[in-house]
Amino acid sequence: MGASLRIAVIADTHDRLPPSMMEAIQTADEIWHLGDVCESSTLEKIQALGPSVQVVRGNQDSSTDWPMSLELKRLDQT
Repeated sequence: MGASLRIAVIADTHDRLPPSMMEAIQTADEIWHLGDVCESSTLEKIQALGPSVQVVRGNQDSSTDWPMSLELKRLDQT
């Protein structure tokens, strides 16, 4: 069995980034935001925490550069 991976999953932040949430997710190995970030500047604040960030677009998001879905594969399956 490989090393563990901590993934912080958040959604529907709508430009609100409470300090307690930001503190909790900064220790993750990856951050997944499942839509409704809203403004690109909000995503930039999350990305500045350091862990890799994956994002998909929600119905309130302004950036059409964000995908509607992602294909994620586990590499450690035997």
